[in-house]
Amino acid sequence: MYKDIWHFPLKHHKELEDIDKREELLTENIWKLFIKFSVPAILGMLMYAIYSFVDAIFVGHWVGPEGLAAIAIVFPLVLINSAVAAFMGMGSASLLSRAVGAKDTKTVSKIFGNFTISILIFSIIFMVLGFIFAENLVQFMGASGLILNYGTIYFRIYLFGAFFMNFYGGANMLIRAEGHMKEAMIIIAAGSLLNIFLDPIFIKVLGMGVEGAAVATVISVGVGAFLTLMYFISGVSKLTVSMKRLRFAPELMRDIAPVGFSQMAMQLMTVIQQVTIFKSVAYYGVPNDLAIIGATLNMLAFAFIPIWGISQGLQPIIGMNYGAKKYSRVKESFRKFLLAATVVALSIWMIFMIIPHIILSLYIPDTEIVNSGINAFRVVLSVFLLYGFVVLPVVFFQSIGKGNIASFLLIARQVILFVPIVIILPILMGLNGVWTAVPISDALIVIISSILVIRELRRLGVSKAGSTERQQT
Repeated sequence: MYKDIWHFPLKHHKELEDIDKREELLTENIWKLFIKFSVPAILGMLMYAIYSFVDAIFVGHWVGPEGLAAIAIVFPLVLINSAVAAFMGMGSASLLSRAVGAKDTKTVSKIFGNFTISILIFSIIFMVLGFIFAENLVQFMGASGLILNYGTIYFRIYLFGAFFMNFYGGANMLIRAEGHMKEAMIIIAAGSLLNIFLDPIFIKVLGMGVEGAAVATVISVGVGAFLTLMYFISGVSKLTVSMKRLRFAPELMRDIAPVGFSQMAMQLMTVIQQVTIFKSVAYYGVPNDLAIIGATLNMLAFAFIPIWGISQGLQPIIGMNYGAKKYSRVKESFRKFLLAATVVALSIWMIFMIIPHIILSLYIPDTEIVNSGINAFRVVLSVFLLYGFVVLPVVFFQSIGKGNIASFLLIARQVILFVPIVIILPILMGLNGVWTAVPISDALIVIISSILVIRELRRLGVSKAGSTERQQT
């Protein structure tokens, strides 16, 4: 029944479909693959981002600026939880793409069990520690008074869905790595639409406020996790799902860890970056400034999704072609996807620059607060048009198994470069220095990323392409 509803292929056609999918990734026109892989990935990830986006909008209007600031301050703690999903999800997805490209069925058979048991163990640990130290953690983020109270309530309820969120998000990377972008999008969309439906009921109708937003999120990710599990046990996946294989596979971690760490670093470095921003704003500004930066960072995370979705469409193409040693196709794919990402980023950037007051009004109904934050909004997002050069190089190195370089780029952007800048500039410029630190660090990482990618593409062209392109796929 489940397979009929989702139009999944019958199990005895699975092997033939796997061969067709591999050949498609290795031979199909790149722009056709972009439409088929990146567009569903973008739509799916936009729906995934709606969780925090919708919560922030509804709470901002129905609870007030303190509620909005509370959810924004808790968001880095949510990222800490999802870091393990990023680690296991991206690491396993990269390994899966390369293993399929190399026809390594033994490795493929172990991936799902290793992924699931790792996610489960970490989520339990995080949930227990989170409950114990919830108030201390929210206070450390810079919250006090009503914001601290709201933030603690939201975070403790969120912890009930920690495993669901991690399994839901990380396993979706595996679905995309298999090339099933439509199915990944449908599963994510189902959970997100449910969250949109439940938020007004719990927040407004039942009068639960911030607590209601958290409850709606937990229910939604629980449903999403269930649909994800149904996908894997339906028989369409290349991955083996059984209680017998639900175990840790340490031999896989050698390949998963370097790539996974780079993706986890993205989450953890974002935490460090946002904690630094919130604490700096709390020190140099006033409570309304926390609402402004909360709205700005929430919109940045939402607008970041199309660029990230493009990169996720690129990941299986790069991984499988690299595994099959088709290096000229790796280069062609990266260049065309980077062009598409730049066009999308430029379009979004123009909206940011032209109508910032309308965007901030989505979160904050107070016109005076909105007007005071327009300049900060524009400054923080001023380099967004170059975000294709920020995101795609990271995924490129993850996809070819060079997680160490991807990790360096992430750590450099959000800690090595950003933290010294955000400490020094406010001393010279006050609160304006906090806003300016974000675009300056982004501009620097664009330069570094471009140099490293150009060097790698040249290395592929000179040392490998000539001899390996003739190998059979």
